[in-house]
Amino acid sequence: KAVVSTQSTGNIFNGSRHDEISQAHATVKCPKVTRAIYQLMNIDDDHLDLMHENGSTRCDIRVPSNELGDKIREGFDEGAQLAITILSSMGIEEAIESKEIE
Repeated sequence: KAVVSTQSTGNIFNGSRHDEISQAHATVKCPKVTRAIYQLMNIDDDHLDLMHENGSTRCDIRVPSNELGDKIREGFDEGAQLAITILSSMGIEEAIESKEIE
């Protein structure tokens, strides 16, 4: 029996590593990852109020509790127009990047 070992470079959200060993004929599931860019409209009660380019809005993404979150809050408080990149996978959605819109 052939055995295949795969090793990922790390969890896309927290950097933790995962190894998997499976039979060569086994089906290994690969998570679907999506990336969307939204314009920041407001920060309300530790949540980002976001608008997609198609006009849809959402307010269910929390402000990250790290350097990125500090950068987003600072830019918003200074009146900057910000584009926020949201990464989604395996039922988790998080802001991963912020850029000023010119």
